[in-house]
Amino acid sequence: MFDGLPLVAREAVAGARFDWALGEWFADWTAGKISARGLAVKIQAVDKVASASERAATWGPDYPILKGELP
Repeated sequence: MFDGLPLVAREAVAGARFDWALGEWFADWTAGKISARGLAVKIQAVDKVASASERAATWGPDYPILKGELP
């Protein structure tokens, strides 16, 4: 499945902090519902939110959440 993604999306997945299940994103890509760049942006955004949420859960509310990490 990873090899079927466009290069920019594979780079986003490879640079992500978490190991993401790619099924839904791959389905959107193959159905033409999202562009290659849009897919990469989505993967990066989901990874940022998950990272910030995990840090907040681990370190508590005093740990800084950077701009754009949480919606």
